[in-house]
Amino acid sequence: MDETIQENDTLQNELDNYESTNVVENETPTINEGVEDIESLKKENQTLKVQKGLYKTKYEELKSKLPTSPEPKKMEATPAYDPIELIKLTKAINGYNEDELDFITKFSKSSKPADIIAAANDPWVQTAISAKREKLEKDNKIPSPSSPTMSVTSAPNRNLSDEDLDKATREAFEKSTQKRKGVGA
Repeated sequence: MDETIQENDTLQNELDNYESTNVVENETPTINEGVEDIESLKKENQTLKVQKGLYKTKYEELKSKLPTSPEPKKMEATPAYDPIELIKLTKAINGYNEDELDFITKFSKSSKPADIIAAANDPWVQTAISAKREKLEKDNKIPSPSSPTMSVTSAPNRNLSDEDLDKATREAFEKSTQKRKGVGA
């Protein structure tokens, strides 16, 4: 690294020296000086070409020493699955809800369709899902009322007219009041 800095400093010094040795433009050459100027210009041109070659080789050396930037990562293409495999997968997972599908994919070895199909057909997974379904069904079932007075034991007969229903209700009421009077007396 220090060598690179020193070489860069050397190149900068040579560039500064080159700029300081430029010919002043305000001088007007005479005829004799013109021939000498042409020869000196040719010599200067040759030295400049040599310097250019040296700079070019130094540039190539420095460029080769620079660390190369990493190539941008290429996007990996998603694996193409066999359409028949996908159809088998849809058949295998048909009838499962989202939570059950999550359970199946967690149990599968990988996210490949063949592994998911194998997990969906596994007897242990099927047993676990059916047990969970039964539990949910049992939890969602409406419990029977706890007090017997609140439960309706029989529905009214739809063949009864309003008068017959009224008569039957009054008789049931009288029987219940007689029982209370008999118990309370």
